[in-house]
Amino acid sequence: MRYAGSEARVLDAAERRTQEVERHAPFEVVEGGGLDARARQGVSGRFLRRFEIFMVCTAALLALGAVRVAMTSATVATLQQNAALEQKISTSEDDNGELQIEHSVLSSSSRIDLIATENYGMVRPTSTDTITLGSSDQSSTTASADDAQSAQQTQAAASES
Repeated sequence: MRYAGSEARVLDAAERRTQEVERHAPFEVVEGGGLDARARQGVSGRFLRRFEIFMVCTAALLALGAVRVAMTSATVATLQQNAALEQKISTSEDDNGELQIEHSVLSSSSRIDLIATENYGMVRPTSTDTITLGSSDQSSTTASADDAQSAQQTQAAASES
């Protein structure tokens, strides 16, 4: 029973039209799909984690390289200092040897006697006097040694003249 001017018919027809439109839509809209959605999404979380791990590994390798270069340069500097010290020690040993030779030459008794007699007019003593302070036992042994020495000098002087 349909009536031409009835409101019930109009409402019924409007419902049918919306159902038909919903059933036969010309296209569907899907939210968040397609290439454009991926481009708008940005960088994925997995990629960011991998990139962070890569950057940490790169920083660790750079730090390790810097430490290695620093240790190598410190080693080279220490080796150069050691070489310089060895050179100084060698030079000092050579100088010490030369000074010991010069000391033995300059301090020889024959050289000193020659300089004393020629340059300063000194002569060897013909007799010596010894004074000993202490006990009587020591003075008797010293006196006998002095007597023996003076006797030898007297004999030497007599044989020279």
